[in-house]
Amino acid sequence: MGRSFFSSGFIGASLLEPRAQEALWDYDPIESVRWAEWAMLRSATILKSVEPCLTVADVVERRNNKLLGDLKALNLQKVALEGRRLRLLRRNSRSKRTSKLVFEAERLRGLVAKEKVRADLAEVSVSELHKQCEELAEDAKAAVSAIESALKAQLVILVPYFDSSQIGFFKDIIDGKVMNPSG
Repeated sequence: MGRSFFSSGFIGASLLEPRAQEALWDYDPIESVRWAEWAMLRSATILKSVEPCLTVADVVERRNNKLLGDLKALNLQKVALEGRRLRLLRRNSRSKRTSKLVFEAERLRGLVAKEKVRADLAEVSVSELHKQCEELAEDAKAAVSAIESALKAQLVILVPYFDSSQIGFFKDIIDGKVMNPSG
């Protein structure tokens, strides 16, 4: 605990290539701060442009909506098939062709059972997609926050007097001011 070391020398030797370190000495401090600010804003712009890739919620939601549409169509088909089965059963009581109608009714009952299984599988798939969507959104937000923390930590080390509290990937610029997304 009693030992200390020259941290800025360690950081400079570890994080910057010798050519980059020499180039920084050639700039005045204001230019170095501008360069660091430019690098951080460029990183923020790059991350903002890949943000749609990080949040796959749109893709999952489109798939979810398609599955919900399929589920509705299957339910309508199930109702239609059940109605047809009931009509066939009524005809069966009026007709002498009982065996043929019973066979058709059983076939339709089998179709209804298959469609019910497909509908149940679609419901399970939809709930799994919702869960995956939530997990992916949490992972993406954690990754962006980790990158933001790392960039701020590097900036504080490179420019100790720079206030990075206003910088954030989830903040917007409105009328020349940095604002949180909530307003």
